[in-house]
Amino acid sequence: MAKMTARRVNFKGTWGVTKVKFPAIVIGEKQFVDQMKPELSVTMEKGFMRNQDEEILGWMIVDKDYNKLFILRDDENYPANIDRLEKFLKPFADQIAETRKEAA
Repeated sequence: MAKMTARRVNFKGTWGVTKVKFPAIVIGEKQFVDQMKPELSVTMEKGFMRNQDEEILGWMIVDKDYNKLFILRDDENYPANIDRLEKFLKPFADQIAETRKEAA
């Protein structure tokens, strides 16, 4: 199982002619994240705001080299962003717990 880690970066994204920039925390495999530079520049391929769930504000698909990362805004809304991340991950954590229970 891969070890996970987190790192603060300055995120720069381009989506067509739209450019975004914000402080971010990236979460991913330690081997990959430890090699990242302080500035993460990516091309966003797809995105949407407030899709399906009002509490998950948005999502995006980025360059295939970065598609194994969670990218979380590190701004004044950080506590709410962490709450959203926990809500997003809960179904996966529940599924893992259920699988472990069945294997026991």
